[in-house]
Amino acid sequence: MQPKKKLKLLFAEDQEAIAIGVKNALEESPILFNYDHARYCDDAWLKLKKAEYDQEPYDVLITDLSFKPDHREVKLKDGKDLIKAVRKESTPYKIIVFSVEDRPLKVQKLFDQFKIDAYVCKGRQDNKEIIKAIQKVQNGETYISEEARQQMHLQKNLAQVREIDQLIVELLCKGFSQEQISIYLKEKGISPNSISWIEKELKYLRETFSAKTNIELAIIFKDMGLV
Repeated sequence: MQPKKKLKLLFAEDQEAIAIGVKNALEESPILFNYDHARYCDDAWLKLKKAEYDQEPYDVLITDLSFKPDHREVKLKDGKDLIKAVRKESTPYKIIVFSVEDRPLKVQKLFDQFKIDAYVCKGRQDNKEIIKAIQKVQNGETYISEEARQQMHLQKNLAQVREIDQLIVELLCKGFSQEQISIYLKEKGISPNSISWIEKELKYLRETFSAKTNIELAIIFKDMGLV
C-alpha cells in the first residue's frame, strides 16, 4: 500500500506569529502536509512559479488579503493581487483566503470574480476553521467560515428589514412595551398597529436574526446600526 500523498501548502502572510499558529494547528490535525510560508506576495508568487517549474506544484494557496507596506518595493501589494495573478494563468491551485475582512459583499465578490475555494475569518476559532477549509477544498468543496457565514446571513436579512421594523425595535430600545408601541403607532396613523400584529412581527424578526429574546434582537439591531 502506497503512503498517502502529503498536501503541499503555501501560506502568504506577513505576520510571523499568525503563520506559526496556523502551522502548529496543522501539525495537531490529521492532515498530512508539507508547509511553506511567504511574508510577501511577490515571494509567494515566485515560490508558486518555481514549484511549477520543478514539477512539484503546490496543492493549496492560503493567503491573507492585507499586507502591511514596508521599505521593500513590491509588484503584488496584497492578497487580492496575488489571487488575480494566479487566476490569470488559470493555475489549478485551491485558494483559501484567511483575513479579518468580513464584509459580505467583498467576500462574495472573491468567490464570484476570482473563484476562490474557501474563506476563513481571522478570530478565536480561526485555526479550527482553517483545518475545516483545507479538508473541504481537498474534497472539491467550497467553504465559508462560521463568522463570515453569519455576516452574509445578516446582510441578506438586512435587505428584508422595513422602516416599520426599525421603528418597532427602536421603540423597544427606548423601553416601550408592546402595548405602548401599539398606542404610539395608532397615534402616528401607522397601520397595522395591533398588539397581536406587533407580537407576530417581533417573532418574525427574532427568527430572521436568530435572536432568542426581544432584548437580544435590539442588541443585534444596535450592532448593525439600524437603531
